[in-house]
Parts: sequence; C-alpha cells; structure tokens
Amino acid sequence: MALWIADGTMGLRKEQGPPVTPPCFALCQTGACLYAAGEQTGYCICPKKSRMLFDFPLPRGVCAMAGFGPFVCALSRETDSLCAFSPENGALCFSVPAGSYPRDFALSPCGKYLAIAGSAAGEVLVLNQELHCVQKIRVAGACISVCFVPDGLAVLCAMGDEVLSSRLLHISPRGVTEEAAAFPHAPLCLCALPSGSLMMGCHGSVLQFNPRGRQTGRLSTPLPVRIRAAKGGVLIADSYMGMVLDGRKQPHYQGPDPADMCCL
Repeated sequence: MALWIADGTMGLRKEQGPPVTPPCFALCQTGACLYAAGEQTGYCICPKKSRMLFDFPLPRGVCAMAGFGPFVCALSRETDSLCAFSPENGALCFSVPAGSYPRDFALSPCGKYLAIAGSAAGEVLVLNQELHCVQKIRVAGACISVCFVPDGLAVLCAMGDEVLSSRLLHISPRGVTEEAAAFPHAPLCLCALPSGSLMMGCHGSVLQFNPRGRQTGRLSTPLPVRIRAAKGGVLIADSYMGMVLDGRKQPHYQGPDPADMCCL
C-alpha cells in the first residue's frame, strides 16, 4: 500500500516522492482515481502512474472531498455549499447549501447518506444520494466534525467564545442528542473506526473512545488536523509537526503542511 499526502505547501505527493499537483488541502479516492482540492482547482490523478489526468474549477475554501454516489463531492466553507462534480471530467453537476462555514462531512457505512457539520450554524445536515436534505439537527455550539457510528451520529462541537472547549455529542437516528464527553481543549477533527471506536483530535492530543463514549486512550500530538482510518489502525496528520503519524506515533511522512491523506 502507498500513502498519498495532500500537502498545503508541497502539493499532492506519493509518500516522499515529487509533487504531482500544486498545493492541495483535501483528498479522496473514487474508482481507480484520486481527486485532490487545491485553491479553486481540483485535480484528477492516476495513482498507478503518479500523474495528473485533468484539472477542473472548484469553489474557494474546499476543506473536504469524498466520492458519494456517482459524484465527487467537495465541501466549501467559504461558499457554504456542497458541490457535486462528474468524476469523468470534473464538470459541475449541481451544488446545495451546507450550513454556515461548514467544516467537515462524513459518509455512512452503507454509502447512502452524507452528514455535514454545519459549523457556525450549529446544525448537522444529513443528505441522501440525490443530495436532498433528509434530516437537520440543531446542536449547541459550532459543529466542527461529524461521523457515523453504529447507532447514529457522533458530532464534535466547539463551545465558548474566547477560550474554546470540546463537546462530543451522540445523535440517535431519531435526532435525540446526548452529551457523551466534554474536554477543556479546542476541537479539531473526528474519525470513526471500523471497530466502532472514535478518535477525536483536539489541541494537544488525540483521544480515543469506545462506542459508548468512554475514553480508552490518549496520544499527545500538538495540532492533529485530520484523522483517517487505515488498514490495521489510524493515520494522523499533524500540521504543527509537519508529519503524518500512526496510532503509535511513528512518522510515515514529513512535510511542511500535511492536510489530508489516503492509503492505496
């Protein structure tokens, strides 16, 4: 397996190889291709040959990408929208509202639903494969990250004004919200593992929880901006250290600004 890194300074790279694209900030795999988001430009890459196939226009401020149904979807926090593109040529198919300054989204394990952390709007939006909103849940605080868990959704929220703290919420399929945990650290990212466990990134550490919300582990790392499930564990992009680490804090990549990663 090869590790691909979207680096905001160096561009998309295969492990420590030369950059394939200009600087980029989000990454996803759809079919046999990789798609990366740069500053108002998207890139389609053939990973086998490590070369770019084509580029296409994107809105400003894309912070997350994913293959969803027949589309490549890009979430923009500057235009408050989720845009759907053709994976064949990058043509824009349509876009939908995505809250206020959205920060993250996640796909359901069945692949039929997409949940958006609506950030400043304090809401979670759940969309179907036609990108129609089928559920809107209001929560206290700013929604920073969201993921699907076996019995609903996990949502990471920021609380406070001058000093931020974190709240980890559980939302049932019927929209009932309960607090699972709270911490005096600014929240950054959230990831659900195939085992049902959760990994939460906040300033200074990555915390691990079991499916019931009980903390089971902690890894010290300054600024974990993205956590991804990988074969046999997790990968953590720390932008302060300029590294991609695994769950044992072993470095797999070093670069100025790792923002996202994908294992193929």
